[in-house]
Amino acid sequence: MGRIVGGGGEVRNNRGQIFAGFLVLITLFMCGVVIMLYWVQQGNADSSLVSPRAVLEMRDNLEIFEIREMALVEDSIKNIDTEFGSDDFIREFRDRFLDGVIADDEMSEFIFSGSVFNEYAFNFDSQRDRRDFLDNNLYSGVVDVDGKLVFSRNTMGKRILLEADDNSKINFPVWFEYDFTKEYSISENKEGVE
Repeated sequence: MGRIVGGGGEVRNNRGQIFAGFLVLITLFMCGVVIMLYWVQQGNADSSLVSPRAVLEMRDNLEIFEIREMALVEDSIKNIDTEFGSDDFIREFRDRFLDGVIADDEMSEFIFSGSVFNEYAFNFDSQRDRRDFLDNNLYSGVVDVDGKLVFSRNTMGKRILLEADDNSKINFPVWFEYDFTKEYSISENKEGVE
């Protein structure tokens, strides 16, 4: 058979290179559209997040409260003239301690603001209601365990609604609930509180 031979060498087809360049331009255009839509949506969808500051403040306030509580326990057992562990000793200790909690404005504020006890929030109208709550619910008893008096704070909690700073933006309020309890062991020498 015959063969056709060209005089000028090889013939090249440039259509493939043009098509590849066209695909690169389409890809860059689509990336630009995606980036532009992202920026537009970010501008339209402002959101405001809840700050964890209230949670951290609650934890710090609890630590301060427990330091004050331990100091009050230590002060309440000093200079009680009755026999250690007797009913009179326990009664006098509890009276001193509860009076001290009510007299300390910061301790009272921590206990009575936003408190939840057994899933219920309380409103205290009078000092008598506060004293009864402390005596019957929160600090309900002193128990003798192996020669030491164990004085405990029953489980109580705090419930706070955390809201975003800017309510005009998209935000999600969060209920924060924190339960805490504490136990103190008082030895007979009236010096050791653990």
